[in-house]
Amino acid sequence: MASKFALFKSLPFGLAVGVISLSVVRRIFGIPVAFSHSQGAEDLIASHILGNEFNALMDGTYVDVGCNAPVRYSNTFEYYTRGWRVIIMDANA
Repeated sequence: MASKFALFKSLPFGLAVGVISLSVVRRIFGIPVAFSHSQGAEDLIASHILGNEFNALMDGTYVDVGCNAPVRYSNTFEYYTRGWRVIIMDANA
């Protein structure tokens, strides 16, 4: 379980607290809540379209081109939290 929380070290404090709080609320009340990092829930839509086989993959590699902010409004950050490897390319430092 400690390795699962190790992912939160790379998150800003407020976002990490929000994600953990949402997880606790989901478990206490049994409410199915989906959390999206993207602006318009594109990550949830892509996961739904690609299907359960794709969502069941626990590791993989992807390239995020033009990411600008790799956490906030990210369409691919969910895969990073699942343990996928990422190559980020952006013109901004």
